[in-house]
Amino acid sequence: MCYVSRYDRRISTSFAIDVIRWPGLRVARLRRAIMNDDTNKICHILDSERHILFKDVDHDGNSPLMLAVRYASPVTIRVLLSLGAHPDALNLSNHQTSLTYLAELKCDDDNERSYEIAKTLLEADADVDKPRYTEYTDEHGNVYLDEETPLMIAIKNNNLRLAKLFCKNGANVNFARERTKIRPIHIAVAQGNSAMFDLLVNCGAKVKNVLTVDDNSLLHWFCFYRQNDNQLAIVKSLLEQGCDVDAGNSHRRTPLMLAARHGLIETIRILLHAGAKMDITDYKGYRAIDLAKQQNQMDCYQLLKQNSSNKDLTSRRRPVARQPIIHTTSEQKRVVPQKADSHQKLSQDSARPIIHTAGSRNGTLS
Repeated sequence: MCYVSRYDRRISTSFAIDVIRWPGLRVARLRRAIMNDDTNKICHILDSERHILFKDVDHDGNSPLMLAVRYASPVTIRVLLSLGAHPDALNLSNHQTSLTYLAELKCDDDNERSYEIAKTLLEADADVDKPRYTEYTDEHGNVYLDEETPLMIAIKNNNLRLAKLFCKNGANVNFARERTKIRPIHIAVAQGNSAMFDLLVNCGAKVKNVLTVDDNSLLHWFCFYRQNDNQLAIVKSLLEQGCDVDAGNSHRRTPLMLAARHGLIETIRILLHAGAKMDITDYKGYRAIDLAKQQNQMDCYQLLKQNSSNKDLTSRRRPVARQPIIHTTSEQKRVVPQKADSHQKLSQDSARPIIHTAGSRNGTLS
């Protein structure tokens, strides 16, 4: 005869009684059902315990919907939404929404699941512009929170397919971070992402006079990254749309100065062709050619030096004025010396390059 202890009899008791006694078991059952895409069990649990829908179901702070977005199918997402899950629920541990999480993924043809889930959430009226809050550290070591919309995250992660979906559903292409004033188009330009840039411009993104907190224009953003020298269509488009080629930022540096400093030689050619001035100085008194030499960008330095020499030669090729000849009564010819043109002398002197010392001007440190 088999002996059955009291402990064994307690285990064999109905599992429903255990669920009533231990609320954590209900959460665990729901978590397993979501991970297994078991929609019948999900409905069965939530029919009697609907409040679990708004609780965290794991140690990462995920709600049932957030957990399903990570691991389940679009069908499970629809079931949870139909039962009352909020599409914009925020994970308080990492400040993520479902859309901001999906924006970090690569929603290409090989990842149809993520794209379909994003569509499902938007059809359920998810806020396409609801930002997440991310920590940033400035140049002085200060840590602060700033906002990123799903569109900005998709651009940063080169998620073109999802960026198109967000724009189609009314994403604000001119959203600006509260502190830094960075917009989606700044991210696209900084990355040299011409596909994202074209998408944003076609959807109404502003280009001209769009400045960030340090008065950097889109041309400044482009010229700060050397890899952008292979994406010249963007800088040409910015110039065509009216961006100031000689705009100075808070350090009085122009796009040409940044291009010279960071070695964008092809970009320099385009800026010079657009009429960029080489004699402008920054807050330390440096010109573009000085910054190129300082950073050992010798190709850029030689290009600027050659262009400067060509301009000097052009300015010095002036027609020599004939000196007047006066005939005397004795029919002798004498030459009357002409006074030097002070304006002409000043012009020739000013053609010489002048490098200001670092202490000759005041300004905010870079």
